[in-house]
Amino acid sequence: MRDNPIAEPRPTFPRPRRPAMHGRQIIPAIHEPATPEPITDDDREFIAEEIDAPTIVRRARTLTEAARAYVDAQVYPAAPILAAADRERRLAALIADAQRDGATTPEAIAAHLTRMGVAVRV
Repeated sequence: MRDNPIAEPRPTFPRPRRPAMHGRQIIPAIHEPATPEPITDDDREFIAEEIDAPTIVRRARTLTEAARAYVDAQVYPAAPILAAADRERRLAALIADAQRDGATTPEAIAAHLTRMGVAVRV
């Protein structure tokens, strides 16, 4: 039989079994009592000791302030850059106005800007 490889028996592997639910997910049922357990005096005492409303409010405020500071540090470092861009846009608009009014020299443009309330260093 070794001379003819086709005649040799093929190894048979066990066929994989399909799950009984055929791909459907099984969700176990959670059995909860119909009525919750009553709160005892010991539970009330423990809750009163553990939950201090002013402390919770104070911690929430601290957390809120910390979150705001973090957001300001991460999101708003561009605020000074945006303010400078706004100032530059305003200055460019004032210079364009001065040029429309006939100011062609730097001194005339500076005089126009000074009249408009912009401090100019010459």
